Amino acid sequence: MQEIMLNSLQIYERLRHARVDTRAAREIASVFGDLMDHQIAGKRDLAETETRVKAEIKVEIHRAKSETLKWMILWVSGLLAAQTGMIMAAIRFVR
Repeated sequence: MQEIMLNSLQIYERLRHARVDTRAAREIASVFGDLMDHQIAGKRDLAETETRVKAEIKVEIHRAKSETLKWMILWVSGLLAAQTGMIMAAIRFVR
């Protein structure tokens, strides 16, 4: 995909070539330049977003690991208690 990048000067030149008044062409080019500066994501914007998303993903992975570990400890403790109860019942039954 070919990326089209226009700067204010190119916009101005195209408007002048289309015989738009100099003052109007200058103002239109300025407005488009301002829009491009404020509304188009640049490489810096994308890098900042990527860094933020990676940090959020790391936090979420850490949270998920912690929750999984808590769940596993609970289940293992419960199974250990159940197994101990069964062994105690078997010992009483054998006596």
